[in-house]
Amino acid sequence: MEKGRLIEKSYEIFSNFKQPVRYTIHGDWCLECNDHEETLNKATRKFLTIKQIGRSSWSPIPNLNPEAMAYFMPRLIEFAVENVNDFENHPFIVRFLYWVMDGPESDAHKLLCTTHKQIVLETLLFIRKHYSDVIEDECMEDELDTAIKNWGGTYLKPTTAIP
Repeated sequence: MEKGRLIEKSYEIFSNFKQPVRYTIHGDWCLECNDHEETLNKATRKFLTIKQIGRSSWSPIPNLNPEAMAYFMPRLIEFAVENVNDFENHPFIVRFLYWVMDGPESDAHKLLCTTHKQIVLETLLFIRKHYSDVIEDECMEDELDTAIKNWGGTYLKPTTAIP
């Protein structure tokens, strides 16, 4: 699938997820999550910024609840397929892979249906095809292969494309 179409399709497919009231998995006792809540309350799906995603050592994304992960997934896909650098000037693809590598069975992705899973798989296949140099430079070949395997599972054929 072509990059622009992949981005457009991801926003369409995930549009059924509305902006959540609460974003993180931890309660008010978690001061870091309170900071993340404040940051994400200022963001929308389409206008979440790399700065709001934060550093690899401080980011709301690993702490997102399933509703928030699904809500922001199209933007994360967009950053990945656009091959942007994160706030620390590292390839965002690396962080994206860590966030999706466990596959759709992880708690963070438990709300996703087959169509959502397919677009994440298409994203991973796009990354493999177009950014293999980045993946090799970052020594992430095994992580990408694991992510593709986990998202490709038995319910989908990786060669099946969304029109």
